[in-house]
Amino acid sequence: MARRITSTLVEVALALKEHTTGITFMLGRDKTRFVSYRDLFRQAKRWLAALQRQGLNPGQPLLIQSRDNEQIVTAFWASLLGGIIPVLLAVGTTGEQRRRLAKVYQILGTPTYLTQRAIRDALCTASLELARDASGHLPGQTLLFEELHLDDEEPRLYCAKAQDIALIQFSSGSTTTPKGWC
Repeated sequence: MARRITSTLVEVALALKEHTTGITFMLGRDKTRFVSYRDLFRQAKRWLAALQRQGLNPGQPLLIQSRDNEQIVTAFWASLLGGIIPVLLAVGTTGEQRRRLAKVYQILGTPTYLTQRAIRDALCTASLELARDASGHLPGQTLLFEELHLDDEEPRLYCAKAQDIALIQFSSGSTTTPKGWC
């Protein structure tokens, strides 16, 4: 029997959704956490349902920043399963990294931003080149990992096509404005 070749990342996730193999996250020098693909798929579906309740739809970019690699991976797969376009950016503390974030915001318009409370608070007090509203918040919708309401509601899975944008990866922008690559 010939093995079917997957053409989208969603098909990869669906093919692995019952596997007990998985990912080991490095939490420190001697600490790890193993998450099976089955558990990752189930958690990603819960996160997708939460993102959909917040109004995210297929084709919309979701800017993701976290210091927790498991959160990043889960949000990435939740996005893919819903046709939401993940945009992963490293957390920056330097002025240059914050300027890069501001440029990415400008390029994407007003994306939904998923981050941790501490990162959001640091950005809102920093002198970013971002327009903020009267309350000092970043433009667009900001969601916090700590406040995502996760339940067992079934999300709407997106049937991805090979030509769909799976993710946007920005260049470092070290010599010019960051450029997004699909």
